[in-house]
Amino acid sequence: MKTLIIYETQAGTTQYVATLIQQELLGLGQEAELHQVSVDGSPNLDAYQTVIFGAPTYGHGNVDFKMADFLATFKPDLAGKNVAVFGLGESSYDVFCAAADILNQWVQTHGAKPLVSPLKIDGYPADIPVLKKWVAEFMAAASL
Repeated sequence: MKTLIIYETQAGTTQYVATLIQQELLGLGQEAELHQVSVDGSPNLDAYQTVIFGAPTYGHGNVDFKMADFLATFKPDLAGKNVAVFGLGESSYDVFCAAADILNQWVQTHGAKPLVSPLKIDGYPADIPVLKKWVAEFMAAASL
């Protein structure tokens, strides 16, 4: 199965996490491609059975402004797709990883039922086993 990892980043940390997810999937024999919305625009999802969305949390619980624009304009039919989301944030803020919750709700409004709970990364991702476990759980739920 082919997986598309759709993300946005400002400081590069979300891109780093997207790349770690891609590497984990590739290491497990899956096809996985990265898609940064501010660089690559709106994707064509027809060739992908699996889609993962990711974004950082900014301000008072918002997604990055480029991802917010993407979410407002991209209207995919995600029914029948294997979907998961991840978000980054700082637990020192009042609203932790709201981007993951926003993405999770957005994919549901477009017909998807995320197969696993959102992956929420606190700060710079130093706990790689948590990420690997999340990818394994997602793959098991998707029967990949």
